[in-house]
Order: sequence, then structure tokens, then C-alpha cells
Amino acid sequence: DVPTAGEFSCSSELINPLQSNIEWGQRGNFLEVPTDCPQRDERCGWTGDAQAFIETATYNSDTAAFFTKWLADLRDTQLEDGAVADVAPIVREDLFAHAAPGWGDAAVIVPWTLYLRNADRRLLERSLASMKGWVDFIHHDNPELLWVNTRSMDYGDWLNIEPESPKDVPRTAHFAHSPPLPPRDPP
Repeated sequence: DVPTAGEFSCSSELINPLQSNIEWGQRGNFLEVPTDCPQRDERCGWTGDAQAFIETATYNSDTAAFFTKWLADLRDTQLEDGAVADVAPIVREDLFAHAAPGWGDAAVIVPWTLYLRNADRRLLERSLASMKGWVDFIHHDNPELLWVNTRSMDYGDWLNIEPESPKDVPRTAHFAHSPPLPPRDPP
């Protein structure tokens, strides 16, 4: 139950139904946690899906309360070394990993995006230790800032036909996107 925050329509007969599908997909996947694929048994709070969809979600709906609660679940999954779980909350320790590129990055991307949208420092302050823990976790074993060490699932693109997509570039791109930077003043 997230209130509508914005609406979009245009003159395209192709784009408007796409936006409607996005809104219905958000409604179907925001059930206490940001889920993935409600038609399959993937109704956990997948961190990768949350970080990939957070910008769109905040344009469509007022997601502040929804993600504030979920980020508390995410912080609860974080290990002492800073690794973040693939799902939050963890429903079974034996099924889920920690430190997957793109998935753990939700610890930084979600609170930072919410801050940019809502200018609410409180959530950012509550998440700062978790955000720092995640970035420090990656940086500890990757001092050259290329994320080549200490990864778990390294999911990659499992929908490609072939050959397998290289994982080094998106992995490092997620790491580069994770450290939040203060907004710059216009030149």
C-alpha cells in the first residue's frame, strides 16, 4: 500500500501500456518486501531487484515508508565484515548467499536514491554504517577499485543466448555506483 507519487502518459500507444504494466508490476511485487517474479516461488525481498527498480519505484509511488522498513531488514542481514545478503529478510540461511555484485549494492543504492528523492537525512543517517560497511567490504579485497575478488553468486546475465556475458564490467560498475557522492554545485 504505497500512495501514488506521480503519473506518466504520452502520445505513444506503445509507451503508455508499458507504463501501466510497470505500475501493475510494482503493485504485484511490493508486498511487505520488494519481491521478484510473483508467478514463481521467488517472493523474497531480493536486494538486486530493489536496487535495480528503486528509481522507477520512487517516481511512481511514495515508497519512503516501504523502503524504510525494508532497509531495516537489509541491515539485519549484514555480516560483521560488511557483506550484505541477497535477500532481506533472510528466510533460510542455507538458501541465500552474501556479497553478490548488484545485490549487496542495494545497501548503498536504495538509501541514497531515497535521500535524493525525499531529502530526508534520517534514513541516510540510519543507513550510513551499513553503506560504509558494504563499500569497505568490497574495497578491502579490491584496492585497485576493480571488483575482481571476494564475490559470492556473481549472477551475471543468465538470459543471454550465448556466449556468457563477461562479469567483470558490470561487477565493477556496481562498485563504482555504490559509493555515494555529495551533489556537485552546477558549474
